Amino acid sequence: MKPRRRFPWSLVFAVVLLAANGLAWVNVISSANLPEVLPRLDPQIGEIRQHIIKHDAAGEPFSIVITNQMAAEAVAWFLDRHPEAPFGYPQVEFHPDGIVGRGIAFVFGLRTPVFGEADLTLVNGKPQVALTGLGVAGARLPDFAIAALQSEIKKQFDLAKVMPVDLSRLELGEGTLTVEGVFR
Repeated sequence: MKPRRRFPWSLVFAVVLLAANGLAWVNVISSANLPEVLPRLDPQIGEIRQHIIKHDAAGEPFSIVITNQMAAEAVAWFLDRHPEAPFGYPQVEFHPDGIVGRGIAFVFGLRTPVFGEADLTLVNGKPQVALTGLGVAGARLPDFAIAALQSEIKKQFDLAKVMPVDLSRLELGEGTLTVEGVFR
């Protein structure tokens, strides 16, 4: 009787893992094809920014509706002024239940898609941002990483408390963010 040969299941398993890994990398590379956004500060945002810098509009109200495109261009404008930031191709989506941001992080020479999800509320005339999700290359980051970044975001928004504006309305819509307030 001939000795029975065992089927090499471990080889099949290894081939399946390699194929899955290859498909995952194809997904990462193809999802990194976000459209380029020109670095531009919308004139309405620029005007509000100038009043904040100059402190020349105390008591005057302001109102602006920021679209997804305006927000993405403003982020690109900011990034253009900070070339050390390893991030590009920003995309912003406003929804009634939160904000989604996407882009490309440049890590060790690789273009890696990243995303973030956040809630935005108004508390005592100041914006409050709460991260609800973060991800890299399609995988969600663990809660401890989100908490660490939330701490840094809180520090930045604490600086907003000294900005010479009091907001009265911060409303998310489909594709828009409505901001109303008064310059101090």
